[in-house]
Amino acid sequence: MIGDLYFDSLNTQGKLPCDGAMYPVSDYPELAEVCKKLHQDRIEINQTPFYSYTANMPAEEYLKIHPSGEYLVHNINVSPYLVRVNLTTAATSTPVSLPTVPIWFDFSPDGGFLAVGYNGSPFMEIYRTSDWSKLDFSPVGASMNFSSRQGKFSPDGTRLALCNYDDNAFVVVNMRNMNARRVSTTDPLDFTEALDFSPDGRYIAVAYDLSPNLKIFDVETLQEVTGLSVNAITDVKFSPDGRHLAVAHNGGGGGSYFSIISTANWGELAIGDVLSPTAAVEWTVDGNHIVLGTQSATPYRLFDVYQWEYNDIATIGEMFPAYDGPAQSGLQISPDGSLLAFNVFGDGFKVHEIKKKAPAGYFYVPNIPHQQSSNISKYPVLIQAEE
Repeated sequence: MIGDLYFDSLNTQGKLPCDGAMYPVSDYPELAEVCKKLHQDRIEINQTPFYSYTANMPAEEYLKIHPSGEYLVHNINVSPYLVRVNLTTAATSTPVSLPTVPIWFDFSPDGGFLAVGYNGSPFMEIYRTSDWSKLDFSPVGASMNFSSRQGKFSPDGTRLALCNYDDNAFVVVNMRNMNARRVSTTDPLDFTEALDFSPDGRYIAVAYDLSPNLKIFDVETLQEVTGLSVNAITDVKFSPDGRHLAVAHNGGGGGSYFSIISTANWGELAIGDVLSPTAAVEWTVDGNHIVLGTQSATPYRLFDVYQWEYNDIATIGEMFPAYDGPAQSGLQISPDGSLLAFNVFGDGFKVHEIKKKAPAGYFYVPNIPHQQSSNISKYPVLIQAEE
């Protein structure tokens, strides 16, 4: 007999109700554990912003949360061009005066430095966050006189990678010896759009305009490992465990606007379609969900890693960013997983609290042979919450 196996998260009493009968939890240990875990991992977003900023918005908005989770920084279009926001009190300050409007930031993993990129001179600077003094940053081996779309430190902080703005190259700087290496494609119009380091620091994923528009490089050699042809890309993010790469798309080629790549074989997984252009992706800290910023009436989509399908988790009323430029600015989760920070194109920066969601009834697993409980681990576990 095939049917739906229901697990009552509110009142198990040691049993699993199924097709009108009650089955002992001991008969389904793997399923019970997965159901409990999914129940514990459900989240929701507080609809009232913890922090909101709408004045002096630059054309290209960007924010970044400090690795300690104590504060974030975001850009503004008037001097001093940077605002620091205390993530406990929401108080703001201006710790440093930048020379012009930045278009991206990235903190070193230890939080000791902030790299700042500009569209034009001085192109890039690095500041010490202890006293906000400027670091003497003069790499050799490749010119740094270019505007960069995005920059990221490697997980161990030994490298800094930059996407060139309207160029067919990315540059990786070795922060130990200040040697810079430029990697370019043969087509001068094959612009780089986004990049991300794998958590173990072995790989760097780079998005391009032309096919194959997702390429994976070995960080040590900067040799291409593989290339994939997917829809036009706005953002790429490795999962916390490094097993998957989430890819946001803003159009082109039809099909879904979101992809998941397995790093085991660099193949694309079959997942539920997202039918609205996606500007940004961010993994939750535990890696159990992916938050998508989409151009839709519901700007937040939560992808469940267990089922690779999304559920709408919040409708706050603002549109997520959907524009040419560093759309990766649009979404970030604090290190402790308690805050979601994002920019709303033309309408400022917002910070919302992420909360564990209260119990909501039943979980179910479709198409599991009830009588074969000893073999249940052999079946794909597809679980979702019934409200």
